[in-house]
Amino acid sequence: MSLAFLRALEALTPTQRAVLLLCDVFDYSAAEVATALDLSQGNARTIHHRARHAMAAYEARRTPPTADNRRRTSQTLERFLELLGKADVPGIERMLAADIRAVTDGGGEFSASPYPIVGPAPVAQFFVRLAGSRTAGVRVRVIDLNGFSAALFDFEAPMGRRPPRLVLTVDLNIEGFISGLCVIANSRKLKAVP
Repeated sequence: MSLAFLRALEALTPTQRAVLLLCDVFDYSAAEVATALDLSQGNARTIHHRARHAMAAYEARRTPPTADNRRRTSQTLERFLELLGKADVPGIERMLAADIRAVTDGGGEFSASPYPIVGPAPVAQFFVRLAGSRTAGVRVRVIDLNGFSAALFDFEAPMGRRPPRLVLTVDLNIEGFISGLCVIANSRKLKAVP
């Protein structure tokens, strides 16, 4: 499963998530799902329909990891990191789509914004402030994550509720602007990252 798919699943209720996974991933029938979750068959079908409808937005935005999409994402991430290193807020803003949405995931163990950050100016300012707060002892590497480039930040001296490492992913829209940024510091989600 891709990271974007897992993030999309988080938008569902626990019951919707269970029904969707049982039906679409494990190929359970409505009757089997109803029995497993103590629901009526009609309710299981309705929940499945609503979960699929909620996931339609993910499907519409999903970018398959073709060679061209991988190259565009890699180049855009490299440019974003370059501008971030220069604290170039206007330059970053020009890379962002008008409907840019940035989310952070600290998993409850590290400081993170509890709400999405929306709009080019707030997103650019947030990332420049974040980068400026942790300049010493940081190593940045571009890695492959779910078929696309992502930035891995390792910090030598973690402080308090600041994570020892985090991953930054970028999503591009069809025009090539950054439409989504995600910072993952949640150590449970980063276990598989070398």
